[in-house]
Amino acid sequence: MKHLLAALDGARLHDILLPGYLDTDDGPPRFVQLMGRAYLDLGDRLLHLDGAAYEGALTLSFATKPTTSDYMAGEDEEFATASIGSLFFDTSTAPAITEVRYVTTARHGTRAPDPAPGSALVRCAEFRLRYGGRLFFDPMTFERLRMAASDGYDTWHSNDRPRDEEVFGPIQEHHWTAGTSG
Repeated sequence: MKHLLAALDGARLHDILLPGYLDTDDGPPRFVQLMGRAYLDLGDRLLHLDGAAYEGALTLSFATKPTTSDYMAGEDEEFATASIGSLFFDTSTAPAITEVRYVTTARHGTRAPDPAPGSALVRCAEFRLRYGGRLFFDPMTFERLRMAASDGYDTWHSNDRPRDEEVFGPIQEHHWTAGTSG
């Protein structure tokens, strides 16, 4: 995780992208989101948040562009992304990521292996933005990735932490601030 945090030092958030496809089967084209995935657009790269790969674990990794999933293999739908950053923050200012709070557990999920090189596996994560915005990502939902603003981490801590500790074992909370080594 330290290598990801070091790479976030000085990063500015330009947008949030949700991968999906254009469904053209019944009427006008409509966007259908691929559940469990989001990308934080950092300008020169993307931070891929994947809550669909392993039950109860959020995989973080850098990417150069959004990618399709195995779900779409052989399908004729057109891959697309939805831009939703403006729903959470002023995208014209591209606020800096100033802090990250994240949780690790003794067992990241029921089938989660060691993370691939260049990626990290956490239970959930919150990104704090300059000027007070917060984005929280939690994979323990039906949709495989709950995104919340404002007090998502605090709500998880109050409501879901005891259940997570029972399911995943001991929990460790971590805090990173921009300008520190990790």
